[in-house]
Amino acid sequence: ESQILWYVEVHCISGILEAAPSNEFTQHGVCLAKLPDFGSLAMSKAVLAALENYHCGRDLICLSSILSVLNTTNVLKSLPQNMKSSGGDFMTLLNIMNDVLLVKQSVPTDQFDLDRFCKTTGLDCIRHIIKQALDRYTSLEKAFHSSSNYRQEAQIRSGNWKYVAKSLLAGYSDNVFVSMKDLQEKTHQYGRYKDTTDLAILDLQSTL
Repeated sequence: ESQILWYVEVHCISGILEAAPSNEFTQHGVCLAKLPDFGSLAMSKAVLAALENYHCGRDLICLSSILSVLNTTNVLKSLPQNMKSSGGDFMTLLNIMNDVLLVKQSVPTDQFDLDRFCKTTGLDCIRHIIKQALDRYTSLEKAFHSSSNYRQEAQIRSGNWKYVAKSLLAGYSDNVFVSMKDLQEKTHQYGRYKDTTDLAILDLQSTL
């Protein structure tokens, strides 16, 4: 019973359920329930924001597809320089997804050669990641196509970091960190925005 009460309390705080005694879905919760499974509440919120508010639904669906299979930032250092975006790591990953989907969707399904794409673009080092991300994206694409909910919105892309970032913040606002350089003159340390005593060190493989 205590676990159930905790679950209800967490989802009330998250804006998904109404407070007791109703415990019904809020409008936000109803909308989230219409989405395919994105693996986490945070990512679902980010995707919903992209679909409803920032007109970059396809961008977030692509990004979530590759993030869901990426468990280390080490692969970023092995990417060709021309594949890296000045917009940072998220835009680099989004650009990779856009590039591979552009090629994949421009030829008949049975003619797409992922090995050739990876060799041509210098992405051999992450071929296995791209393969998994493509499978994940295809699954999500089918889910949206077979549903009347957000079918059109899921096809809209902006390629604009500003809107991608705002969408991500809708789901991951608790993970916002600010540089401690001006506060404590610690160049590579960042404090959580909601609690600057909670510190993190920048992964040197990352590009902000």
